[in-house]
Amino acid sequence: MLKKSILKQQPWSYTLYDSEIGPVLSVVCGGTGMFELNIPLTPEEFAQASGDEDTTMALVRAVTDAPDRYAARSIAID
Repeated sequence: MLKKSILKQQPWSYTLYDSEIGPVLSVVCGGTGMFELNIPLTPEEFAQASGDEDTTMALVRAVTDAPDRYAARSIAID
């Protein structure tokens, strides 16, 4: 099990975790079929995700708009 703590979140949208492998952004995607992508972040992405809510949501929207682009990076977390 991955040890993690919540840095910030917006329910039913995203959660930004600090984990033992580094920062992970968990994003809720889909329409009728909801799924979650858990993406380990690069330093640049983490800077964006940990910024103000507008910059965080810009990254979240990038993931929800093109989940196939991020799916290969997604990891399983408990």
